[in-house]
Amino acid sequence: MIIGLFGLSGSGKTHLTNEFKILHQDYFCTSASDLLKASKRPVKSEALDTTNLNFNQYVLVEKLSEIYKIHKKIFIELHAIIEDKNGKYYKVDGHILNSLNLDLILFLDTPIEKILDQRNNDKKKTRPYTNLYQLKQLSFLQKKYLNEVFPNDKVKCIQKISDIEKLMPLS
Repeated sequence: MIIGLFGLSGSGKTHLTNEFKILHQDYFCTSASDLLKASKRPVKSEALDTTNLNFNQYVLVEKLSEIYKIHKKIFIELHAIIEDKNGKYYKVDGHILNSLNLDLILFLDTPIEKILDQRNNDKKKTRPYTNLYQLKQLSFLQKKYLNEVFPNDKVKCIQKISDIEKLMPLS
């Protein structure tokens, strides 16, 4: 079982992952960024360009596949749309997203105002400047894109940990 958690940068994916980790200690919890950092790949927005972004996605698929050989239960934070250092965005190729072999696809649908606030207050990460309107457009675009890549209502919008619990199959 591989659970993929998508959401805008600043939406609270890491916070939710940490909550999930406490409740489900049998899952290997990670993020795309952590896997890429371990592979010595650039992940900060100021270091990303189209070449790095594309190559990172192939590395991510490979690393996740390696982890799955060891851990059959994985919870991973992901991005379907990645913002670069100039505030432009990049859609991760749909074939690559499908190559992740996700069993449960979640979109953390955090209110836009909260995302903007979290982005402005999080001094640990450098993110491109965006305003409320741009974030709203980006969120809409990411949800729409995920539903195009993963058909048949496979993408589930969530806002809190209890939403995940309701969607998880009994094991």
